[in-house]
Amino acid sequence: MSLTINTNDNKSFHISDINIYKDIKYIHNFDYDEENNNIIEIDTTYYIINKIFEYAKYKHSIKNLNITEQNLFNYNKEFLDIKTDDLCEILNICDYLQYDNLIDIITDKIADDIQNCNSIDTLKKKFNITNIISEEEENILLNEINN
Repeated sequence: MSLTINTNDNKSFHISDINIYKDIKYIHNFDYDEENNNIIEIDTTYYIINKIFEYAKYKHSIKNLNITEQNLFNYNKEFLDIKTDDLCEILNICDYLQYDNLIDIITDKIADDIQNCNSIDTLKKKFNITNIISEEEENILLNEINN
């Protein structure tokens, strides 16, 4: 069975062997119908979809190899060394695709990033967070938390 994923930047990702992506629940639960060309429209970019499926291909390719935990750790670290915005977008699309393995790895990375932020300002900058409250209201809340 084949599948085509169309992205919002007018590109397509083609899957000829869905068995490679068996950890992605959405792909295996998809109602395949060759008459309808098996097309999925996903509101993200080709870059994001490609990253997700690149990870799935890697995980499939190492299943029967003697890959050490260190090798896997190194691959994950390199794979996740991307802009925070892209990482969050990959997380969102993994949630949509029900790709739990990659969700776990990304949430661990985000949790580590949060722990490594030494101030609220660093956290805001890292995750591109803007205030919806005034600086005065924020200071009041922070004082309440610290007391």
